[in-house]
Amino acid sequence: MMTSNREDYLKSIEELQRRHGTVNNRLIADRLEVSPASVSEMLQKLAKEGLVEVKPERNVVLTEEGKKKALQLLRIHRLWEVFLVDHLGYAWSEVHEEAERLEHASSPLLAERLDHFLDYPRRCPHGGAIPGGEGNVSMQKLYRLVDLPVGVRAVIRRVPERRDLLELLSERGICLNEMVAPVESEGLESGILLELSDGRRTALPSVLADSILVSFADERILRKEPWD
Repeated sequence: MMTSNREDYLKSIEELQRRHGTVNNRLIADRLEVSPASVSEMLQKLAKEGLVEVKPERNVVLTEEGKKKALQLLRIHRLWEVFLVDHLGYAWSEVHEEAERLEHASSPLLAERLDHFLDYPRRCPHGGAIPGGEGNVSMQKLYRLVDLPVGVRAVIRRVPERRDLLELLSERGICLNEMVAPVESEGLESGILLELSDGRRTALPSVLADSILVSFADERILRKEPWD
């Protein structure tokens, strides 16, 4: 039986695979805020059901069936987030928990109807790609904001789904598709100082700057692998 707890594991593993490539027990435990022992126990169950494979050194990969289920969950989760923001007036910091509850009670038919109603959005309010009905995902080459050199302008494309961090971004007047550029930050002990498109400057703490993903015109200046 596919419980909500199992579904959360599959979705988290898929997202971690996309972000990190290699997924292990520690990454899963940190993401779900559970103990490593709980992760090991659940992975054994998911492996018996043919949804994951645990390879040497505890590297975890989704099977084809596991990935299919994970993408279905991501799809309906992010569609609900779009609906809540665009049609019910939720703030982007309020929708993640609501969508978590709704996704577990949604059928594939409901997902199709919701997708049609929303006119087939490609991104959720946090910039995450919404998988299509066949599991296809629109990819972007994105890079960590914190890796940008001083003075290089970039566009914010993906933000974390943590409520406290999203509320902080809102307080600073930063949203998706905002043009920003890191500037010299003498005296700033940790974090990054940004210049926004309207000329304002604002500081972001390291934990937030490290989890914002951006795109920019000239990728040759940044010798980093894309994240998305």
